[in-house]
Amino acid sequence: MSLQPASTPQQRAGQVLGRVAGLFEIGRQAGTNRPGLGGGEQRAHDLVAAWMAEAGLAVEVDRAGNLIGRLPGSDPSLMEVWNGSHLDTPPDGGMFDGALGVVAGLDAAAAIGAGSVRRTIAVVAFRLEEGCRFGRGVFGSRAMVGDIEPDEGDLLDVDGVSVAQAFAELGLGRLPTRGWADPPPACFLEHEIARSITGAVATIGRLVTLPGATNTIPGRAELFVDLSASDAAGLDALVYRATAAAAEAVRRAVTGLGLDAVDLPSGAGHDAAIMATAGIPSAMLFARSVAGGVSHAPEESTGADAIVLCAQALESALRELAA
Repeated sequence: MSLQPASTPQQRAGQVLGRVAGLFEIGRQAGTNRPGLGGGEQRAHDLVAAWMAEAGLAVEVDRAGNLIGRLPGSDPSLMEVWNGSHLDTPPDGGMFDGALGVVAGLDAAAAIGAGSVRRTIAVVAFRLEEGCRFGRGVFGSRAMVGDIEPDEGDLLDVDGVSVAQAFAELGLGRLPTRGWADPPPACFLEHEIARSITGAVATIGRLVTLPGATNTIPGRAELFVDLSASDAAGLDALVYRATAAAAEAVRRAVTGLGLDAVDLPSGAGHDAAIMATAGIPSAMLFARSVAGGVSHAPEESTGADAIVLCAQALESALRELAA
């Protein structure tokens, strides 16, 4: 089931839905069951890796087991633009959560095509996003930015299997102890934005999470950015670009389809939040639900019309950010 970039939006939506449905069958019972760092998640990663290779992406598995497929840009010296989600699920999870983000990202990369934008586009499937197996989630994104806790490897699931044991049994070796997002993906949104304005400089020197305990999910994260420019107009432009780049690209992509861009709160944890707290400009695109917003359950549902719009919006935003 090869994904071809020449397909119409409706055909692309059908291909995306077909692939999401194929992933749903991995671990299928009442819903799908692919606990993080388990065999089902690994089979899903292997399947998506094959799809990435078919689409012409360069496939890599990093030291946290995250799956990354890269569509080369015309200028490899520029910072990359990343998108994606995760492939693990909670017990009897739904078809779309996580999987749609990865498959739609692959669809957009395939539609854009190698060398047609300056920046490399990476499609990422993060490991162990759901926290249900070990009581702590967003593992792959936290590992990448160096936010793994000292006790991480000792966390146990209900069967007494530790994170370190599950990681090793998948052939991934030892748990990473340091981050490696250096340079981070999409950091050009602060560095190169400043360079585009005469006399402007942008520096991120401080990140504070509150309350600041190592085992407490922060209720607030503060990122301190020092912005300077040679005149007031340059500073105003720098502030706007530094704070709005990723989110505004998504917003423009949505409004460009003739739709209203609606800001939605999300109470769930996301890998995008980990990227954002590490200083990487991040944005999220939500697909419309036809099941009242039900998630993490077999009733989770999104129609083909919403898939068409998401595919178009994601592709447009990636083209802008990677141009």
